[in-house]
Amino acid sequence: MKLATVGRSDLSGGEDIAVLYQKLIDRLGGKPDLAVAYFTADLGSDVFEAISALRGESPAIGTSSCQGVMTEEGLFGHDGNGLALMGIADTDGDFGTAFVPFDGDASAATNEAMLAAMRQAGRPGELPDLILTHSSPGSEELVIDAINKLTGGHAPIVGGSAADNDITGGWSMFANGDSGDTGVALAVLYSSQKVSTAFQSGYEPTDHSGKITAAEGRTLLEIDGRPAAVVYNEWADGAIDDAFGNSDNNVLGDTTMRPLGRQAGVIELHGTSVPYYTLIHPERVTDDKGLTLFADVGVGQTLIMMQGTTSSLVRRAGDVAMTAGAGSGTVHGGFVVYCAGCRLAVDADLPDVVDRLNEALGGQPFIGCFTFGEQGCLLGGENKHGNLMISVGLFEQMP
Repeated sequence: MKLATVGRSDLSGGEDIAVLYQKLIDRLGGKPDLAVAYFTADLGSDVFEAISALRGESPAIGTSSCQGVMTEEGLFGHDGNGLALMGIADTDGDFGTAFVPFDGDASAATNEAMLAAMRQAGRPGELPDLILTHSSPGSEELVIDAINKLTGGHAPIVGGSAADNDITGGWSMFANGDSGDTGVALAVLYSSQKVSTAFQSGYEPTDHSGKITAAEGRTLLEIDGRPAAVVYNEWADGAIDDAFGNSDNNVLGDTTMRPLGRQAGVIELHGTSVPYYTLIHPERVTDDKGLTLFADVGVGQTLIMMQGTTSSLVRRAGDVAMTAGAGSGTVHGGFVVYCAGCRLAVDADLPDVVDRLNEALGGQPFIGCFTFGEQGCLLGGENKHGNLMISVGLFEQMP
């Protein structure tokens, strides 16, 4: 197996993309068996058209990313546009991709995409070693549930929700010759090498917690029988005061360092029970003092206020890569999905995130995007959706 990446900022169109794709082929030593493209939203149609024309018979998948992309060589599109490409050459592996629009039924679309990708890989009915998934924001839980139903929950996911620069719906996804702004793009990977994953965050629990007493989908109405935004604001020491009764009721920036969490499970570590969490990012305060969110919630669930710092978010990407197996010294490279909210929070320190990843991966190739929701395989083996999290998938040399 061999992995290679290329990246560039300030592309002017399809001709620049073609030059970059040829550079990827040169680095890889031939056409990829799987091509992955991450790009800023303004490049979406150009990337799709160029890769569709250039890929030949190679499966290809791509998604838009928030304010840039990254590889082991650095950041691209931090200002302006950017594109990162990864090629995987694995003659003993098999790969397949598919994009299917939702058309009102995310579960059926995901099932159709999975079956199509498995057929392209020539492995229908076989469990993939890894599933790379990128869907439009809003239906991630349905996508994961459909994948788990088809695979019995035994195939790990690495994924992220398509993103743009300003949450205006300018995102896009593609696979092979199909693309769209609403749907699911996924790749099934049957690797000749070992695959390892990790899905964590850079946040710790606080002493604040409460039970959901009213909720509708991704709108949190009440915590412990009181308006959810009021309770959250008390926990956060007035951090969202300005959003009450204000037309600008967006609280994404104010809640990034203090999201909500749900305990997903417990692991035993050195004789101690250690809980692990998925996170939820509040988006807006509603007129009735509820909170809109980037993940589904349900009545009866317990929410915990989490806390993080810029330094913890910078450090964590490398830590998650180490958890996924980067410390083994036999890593070929892989995928990194990093939350767009965290990316915006660390901003000027983003080059340090790349440095931490390079340190963990020993400079091996990786491709990374910044997403509006993250999907991955938790410590207990569960595939889940969360916010403000980091999902990593690596390829390790077989013993």
